[in-house]
Amino acid sequence: MTYGFAAAQFSPCASIFKSESTTTPMNKRHVSQSHCAEVFGVHRNTVANWLKQGCPFVQKANKKQGKDWVLDTADVAQWRADKAVQDTVGNTESASEDELRRRKLAADTQLAELEVGKKRGELIPKEEIERNLSALAIATRTRLLLVPRRCATQIIGMTNEAEIKEIIEGEQLEALSDVSQLVIDDD
Repeated sequence: MTYGFAAAQFSPCASIFKSESTTTPMNKRHVSQSHCAEVFGVHRNTVANWLKQGCPFVQKANKKQGKDWVLDTADVAQWRADKAVQDTVGNTESASEDELRRRKLAADTQLAELEVGKKRGELIPKEEIERNLSALAIATRTRLLLVPRRCATQIIGMTNEAEIKEIIEGEQLEALSDVSQLVIDDD
């Protein structure tokens, strides 16, 4: 079973997967540089730096041709994970024996801390987080899709735009309130 911190487990939102470029065929994982920054929660300049460091891309930007960078989010995520490992582990071929011992001790310490965190209930299994996020997304979608039906009977015949908006916003807030009080059963 894989364990991790809840904040580190969020998947990119499907609504972000839009292409700003019409010159390259896109799939749902292909995004512009700006959208890539949104997906990974970083500034656009950070993505620019990743590209300079060797981050993979589908299409290189070309201002003369009006083309933006196109990146595959799965490839970027894998590159970032590989880079994090490389940055953490470093080059073991040129490391001294003392350096290798220090790294092993640090890795053993991290593993021990993870075990303690797991026993204290500070870590949540990745599968549980994914299951709960999925249940929350389904409940949110289901509840928000009911808003038009709940509003329809109340606004039939109304002509005052402000009153109509008030009713719709009230139903939206009630739907979000219902979802925020959702208790997900782990069984």
